[in-house]
Amino acid sequence: MLTSSFSRLWAQVPTAAPGPAPTLPTDAAGLAELALRRWCGGLTLSSPELSPRPVGLGLLLIGLSALLLLVLIAQGPRRALRQFFDLSGHLRLISLAFLRVRQAARLVPALLGATVIVWSSWQFFHFHNSERLDELVLLRKTRTVSELAFDQGSLAALTPWRDVAALGDNVLLLLTAAAITFKRSADRWGDSRRAVGSDRPLPAWSTVCWAFAWLYVLYRLGSMLAGTNGLPPGGCIIFEALLVPLMMLLADGLLVGWVVVELRSAGPTLSGEPGLDVHGILELLPGSVLVCLTALPGRYAAVSTWLLVGHVPSFVVQSGLGVFLNGWGVVIVQGVALLFFGLVGGLAWSRGSWRAALNGYGRLLRAEGGRVAALALGTCLVCGCVSALSYVVLLSLPVSAWLLNAADAYAHYATLPLALVAIAALIELGERSLPLATLAGGTKPAP
Repeated sequence: MLTSSFSRLWAQVPTAAPGPAPTLPTDAAGLAELALRRWCGGLTLSSPELSPRPVGLGLLLIGLSALLLLVLIAQGPRRALRQFFDLSGHLRLISLAFLRVRQAARLVPALLGATVIVWSSWQFFHFHNSERLDELVLLRKTRTVSELAFDQGSLAALTPWRDVAALGDNVLLLLTAAAITFKRSADRWGDSRRAVGSDRPLPAWSTVCWAFAWLYVLYRLGSMLAGTNGLPPGGCIIFEALLVPLMMLLADGLLVGWVVVELRSAGPTLSGEPGLDVHGILELLPGSVLVCLTALPGRYAAVSTWLLVGHVPSFVVQSGLGVFLNGWGVVIVQGVALLFFGLVGGLAWSRGSWRAALNGYGRLLRAEGGRVAALALGTCLVCGCVSALSYVVLLSLPVSAWLLNAADAYAHYATLPLALVAIAALIELGERSLPLATLAGGTKPAP
């Protein structure tokens, strides 16, 4: 399946022409294939072209400019620019965001611990993988270390939420979340209110959520055993092009809801619950799914498109799907996603539906839009810089099979805490945008 799909995507079919095959088309196809593998397997955007071009930086500037224009429309130029250039206000906001992250005592250790364990296990099995060495050699043939670091930094800046919005790929975290959700759902099958210790019944979709989470765990384990090198395995039925992204969305949304609830409960005005608020997480699930979809649309589009390749005619692949996967399609989609940078701040103080989350985002832009735009600019800038630094440090070492994976992983380690702080800041801004009557009554706004 993988070989035939690659042949259809990049038209790598043998020819009868005499003489050695030219290296340029092979390298170009290999680089496009590598970009798709790195994105699907490790959420690392990569250039699909041989020659380095600042496409990622250009799309980043366009996306941030579009967000600023949206803020100017929502707030008016004077108020938006006053908030955008309020340096002391930004410093206070970041300080409060750090406080929220510190008070969410179990969040950071759980995320970092699970990430280190999963990545270390993966690296152990692929430490001497010759394919990884070939991939690094291919990248180094087309770019210097500084050019590669600049490319990776600018593309990482396009995906500031990549480490949080795709937590469903972390099998250890997803197993834990699925088990807890199943336990609470099973308690509901008996005397739910006494068993769970809450007057709030679990949402109706809780059973669907843990079932799809378990399915995605099995799918991820199957992908590892199948040796697809990061690409989603397919080739069974055409419905997988819809089913697999849906499983991914529900798994990601479940864990994003956990992050949002933990950071929301860590605020100075809320006491929070001593235990895990599974009810709150599941209530936010529809909105959490929307946050994941708008934060990483290229993730789900690339997986769905790849799984469609084996089920549609060749002319559709070469004229439509192949153009998207082989070129800058995923990167362009991620540039558009910057328009929804602050959606998580609207979700945190809503009832969890799509409509409520979007209404909360609109309220946030009208009240604190200038600060949202400044936070987006700062988050993308810092994410890009720390990612570029990771690649410069590691890829300056002698070429080895483990270097590319390590550079990708350390770039993600650096941007994960930044994403948590940015989300905490947006939750803080979302709380500020709530109506005074809602804050005084301690209730959430109506959807």
